[in-house]
Amino acid sequence: MSHLFRQAMQKLSYPTMIVTAAVPKGTKSVDFHGLTISSMTSLSIDPKPLVQLNIKVPSGTSNDIRKNGLFAIHVLNPTKDNIHLARHFSQGQKNTMTSPFSTLMNNKDYMCYSSKNMKSESNIILPVLKDTGKVLICNSKEAFKVQDHEIWIGEVLQILPNTKEECIEDETGHGGLLHCKSNFFKLGDLV
Repeated sequence: MSHLFRQAMQKLSYPTMIVTAAVPKGTKSVDFHGLTISSMTSLSIDPKPLVQLNIKVPSGTSNDIRKNGLFAIHVLNPTKDNIHLARHFSQGQKNTMTSPFSTLMNNKDYMCYSSKNMKSESNIILPVLKDTGKVLICNSKEAFKVQDHEIWIGEVLQILPNTKEECIEDETGHGGLLHCKSNFFKLGDLV
């Protein structure tokens, strides 16, 4: 049954995003966590905007969200650089915590966003990737364990604009970076 289910799901396209988790100030970048997801959706707009996403556990990203409460969802523009990042952040292995930031450079590839912009505490930082697209800064609300995944609910506190001029979207939008059958796509023609 799981093989047939996997085959059926591979025929669908999914938006591809990267989630990064807040860490205490002073944490080395090798201990920053993040992962690629294809399971984020809006959950509610009123009275506060909420999102829902799924994370396979065990996960260093999930652990950091639980400890520090904040995370960023990077809505990826459909570019070659973002395809590279999506692949880079999807290198997680079962029961092994990955270090996707160990090869990235602070202030070049990412910035450390201070929690003081979102909460009264200022003892944590949130790594935010540069030039990816819009970034949703979220506060964790709840998590539910379902088999080998956790379903996270986050409240969107702030939306950071895209910083790369050539990725600015037109009025029709671009649909984000899509994933289907091990390949990446952008939104196509109207049907």
